[in-house]
Formats: sequence, structure tokens, C-alpha cells
Amino acid sequence: MPLDIETRFLCLADFEPAARELLPHAVYEFIAAGAGEEITKRDNEAAFDRIRLRPRVLRDVTRLDTGITLFRQSLQHPLILAPIAYQRLVHPEGEVAAARGAGAAEAVFTLGTTATAAIEDCVAVSQSPVWFLLYWQSDRGFNGELVSRMAALGAKAISVTVDMPTPGDRRRQFRAGFKIPDSLATPYFKDRNTGVLKVGTAQRRAMPTWADIAWLRSLTTLPLILKGILDPDDASWRSEPVPMPSSSRTTVRVTSTPCRRPSTPCPPSRSGWPDGFPSSSTAG
Repeated sequence: MPLDIETRFLCLADFEPAARELLPHAVYEFIAAGAGEEITKRDNEAAFDRIRLRPRVLRDVTRLDTGITLFRQSLQHPLILAPIAYQRLVHPEGEVAAARGAGAAEAVFTLGTTATAAIEDCVAVSQSPVWFLLYWQSDRGFNGELVSRMAALGAKAISVTVDMPTPGDRRRQFRAGFKIPDSLATPYFKDRNTGVLKVGTAQRRAMPTWADIAWLRSLTTLPLILKGILDPDDASWRSEPVPMPSSSRTTVRVTSTPCRRPSTPCPPSRSGWPDGFPSSSTAG
């Protein structure tokens, strides 16, 4: 059915049933499903539902400012579009269209290793910063090459996924028979392109260590963000036997995801995190 944006999409939740109608079933299941019994997915939704605003009154609200400075970048608000894989499965322009929309909303756009578009094409259409998310791959040199190139291609920060040694048990997409078309180009996903990694299987992936993070840090002056840290003890390298640069130019930042495991506060608490280190939450 035709989509009347002004009357049908009154809130974010209205997009999901429209996607269910329009997308092939297997593609929808790939996007919408969680892992296993989807306990974490439900916990994440409940965690955000539990957030309560603290209303303040009798203030002058003639001028409002939601701007923040994050990773040496001035942002209009603290909203960041996280990377979503294989976006040309759902739109001819894929990540380029998403980057354009992010720019119109003055939001940061993050392009992932599993993207189907080149980062320079996303940078060209977005008025906001574009970041790059690195999935650690089996070719260490290729990982370093990607990180080294990103600044020249227009990226304003590098994020590194550190918490996915194996893909999740994505039962809904498996039952739906989801497969990545061989013809779908993924310019940065060398492990898929060369057959080292079979997407859609439980095959173990190469994962970085603190030594690898220190090496990546030496390759770029861009902010380096570690995505997937859940425990405050992992948010600091102070107990690690790897020397890390500590200047403002090279500070490593951390992110966390609520409810990935029972011991994680929902939303995550700042208690125990190193001083001066910003953290952010994703929907998991």
C-alpha cells in the first residue's frame, strides 16, 4: 500500500509494521530479530522504557540548546545512528540514503565494515560527521589499512567492535532462510569477500586484544571508540601490560550496551568508569 508519511508515521514505532509489509520476509527477520530467545532484546526495550525524565519548571526556555562536544566534535544533539549491515538489501542507495537522512537531522552517521556503500559517498551527502565502525578481521594488515585510510576519506572517528567473537544465534533469520546475495558488494568486508568468513554461520571470528588496540591507536589521529565494553574493569587499560598513549589527541573512548548480561545495569551506570572518559549506550 502507498505510504503517506504525514499521516501514517506519527512516531518511530509506526515504521516497523510498514517494514514488515514492504520487505521480503527473510530480510525483515534479519533486521528485526534478536539472538536466541531474544531475552536481551526484550531487556533492552524494557530498560529504555524505564528511563524517566526529571521535569524542571520556572526556567527561561526562550533559547534551548541540546548541543554537546563529543570526541572533539561539536554536535547539535547526542544522537548517533549506529551502523546497520547490508543496507542495500532494503534501499537502492543503502547507506548513502541513510547518511543523507542523518545529515538532514544533524545526527552523526556511522558506516560499518559490513556496509554496501563507500564512506566517501556517505560523507559527500551528509552535513553531519560520519564515523567508521571496524569489525576486526583475520587480516591484521587490512584492518590497519582501513583505519589508516579513513581520515583521508572523510571519517571523523573510528569505532572498533570488541564484543563479538562469534555471531549471535539468530534463529528467526535462520528459520526464514535469510542469505546475503552473492552479488551484494561489501567493499570493506574482506573476510566475506574472500570466503574466510561464511556469513550466517556460527563461525568464530578474529578478535582484537589490547595490543591490537594500541597498534590501531598508533595508525590514526582520529578519536578511537571501543564499542561493546560492558564491565568498568574493561574500560581502563591501567591493569593491562600494554602501554597506551594518553594525550588528548589519542584518548581511547568507550561505549556500553545495556542489558547484554544480567550483571549490567539498565541503563548502564557511570560508577567505576575512568574519569574523563565519555560513554554511550546502544540499543544492543
